[in-house]
Amino acid sequence: YVEVVGCLTPGPENTWLLSNASEPVALAISGPSVRQTEVTDRPLGTQAFRLLDAMAYNPEQHKGKKMYVKGLLIRLPGEQRMTISSFEAIAPSCMN
Repeated sequence: YVEVVGCLTPGPENTWLLSNASEPVALAISGPSVRQTEVTDRPLGTQAFRLLDAMAYNPEQHKGKKMYVKGLLIRLPGEQRMTISSFEAIAPSCMN
């Protein structure tokens, strides 16, 4: 699993993206899942991730917000994708 922070933006064909995202941080698969408090202050970055199952999380209500996402990272040629196991708004806008 990895965690990232970024801006939730709509993508093409009813997809959702985490844009201006931080570098992914690897998390331990086993053990308690504890989100560190400094994730709220983590700066945005230049990464982009297509969120594969965002529709299950009602993304429209979080459009344009700074989001915390934890999930599995899938790297493909020309695209990075993530499944979602945690999806949380951490700021009302995407300002650093």
